[in-house]
Parts: sequence; structure tokens; C-alpha cells
Amino acid sequence: MQNGGFIQARGPAHWSAFALAASVCLGVLLAAPAALAQRMYKCGANYQDRPCAEESVQQRFSHASGSFSIGQVNPDTDKDCARVAGEALPLWQRMHNGESLAKLKAEVDGRPISRYEKSQLRDVLIALREYRGTPQQVRSQLETQCMNYKRAHGMPTEREVAGGALERMESPSSGADSRSYAHERRAQVAQMRAAAAAERAARAAEAAAMRR
Repeated sequence: MQNGGFIQARGPAHWSAFALAASVCLGVLLAAPAALAQRMYKCGANYQDRPCAEESVQQRFSHASGSFSIGQVNPDTDKDCARVAGEALPLWQRMHNGESLAKLKAEVDGRPISRYEKSQLRDVLIALREYRGTPQQVRSQLETQCMNYKRAHGMPTEREVAGGALERMESPSSGADSRSYAHERRAQVAQMRAAAAAERAARAAEAAAMRR
């Protein structure tokens, strides 16, 4: 069913099994809220604190990996939904390119995971089969539905967790927390700058090697 330019899956029952995978990542969000306060994007050779106007898939900095490893299409997608959509898209692409649902289900059955996880993945495959459009459109819709699922089920988004952490740090009764937060923010900025510098150095070294 077409809706707003994107193809929807057949309904909440089909989407819910897929979206439940996003909740696995929530522990990371809740365990380290201060690390979510600032976003940085890689735009070709440049770096900025807002999404890139010319990039179809944004590359956002991950404090966990220390690199620009979060790929997302929609600017409001948080990292767990970006990860879920990124992991689901190759499955959709394989079916879109002609691989059968039965073949992918057989691969799922052969994985060393629990019956429950296998059942979830089979439901994911059935849901993904319903999507139509370009890879970018499908990924955008997966991200949107994941975010909608989180909001509908009271799961805090990345921005909400970060906003709550900032509000707590700015409270007059939390002077020690505020100092700790400021220290972590400085460390985060230094980490992002170091990652950007490392990427620039790698590109310069590659260019120098090609000139030889």
C-alpha cells in the first residue's frame, strides 16, 4: 500500500517483529546518554554538525567506534534504527534481485541462534518482501517505521535520551554531574577531531602514493 511516496509493509503485525530488533540496542542508549549530545557528519572531505545536503546516505560519527560509521538516510534517525535498517536492507536487496524467500529462510534456519530469533528473522523476511522502491527509499522507510515504532511504544529516541541527560546536567543540584558532563563533551569533541584528522591524513597519504 502506497503512503506518502513509500510502500508500507502489510501492517503492524508484520512490522513489529522487525522493529523489535531495534529494542536490543536501547541498552547502549540508556547506558551512555552523555555520549549522544553532539552529532557530527562527514560530507565528502568536510565535517559539520548537521546532515549533508548532497549525500543520499549520511555518515555520522559514532563515539562507540571512533569513526563515521553510522549510516542513515533520514536526518532524525537514531543510531539503533540506523543499524536495524542497515542490517535489513541487504536482505531486501537480495530478494529484490531475485533470490527466493525460501532460500533466505533456509539460511536463517541454518544459523546458530534460538528458535525465537529464527522466528523473528523469518517474520522480518516476510515483511521486507512487501517493500518497493529504490534502496534509498526502502532504507528511508525502514528507518521511519523503526522510529515510529519506538515512539508508539514509549521507547526513548536518541535525541530524547541526550536531551534528558543535558537537562539533568544543567540542573542546579547537579554541579558534580555538570562538571563530569563538560569533561565528557570535551573528550567527545577531541575524539571527533582526531577521527577527522586521521581520515584527512589517510587521504593525503593515498594521494601522495598515487603521485609517485
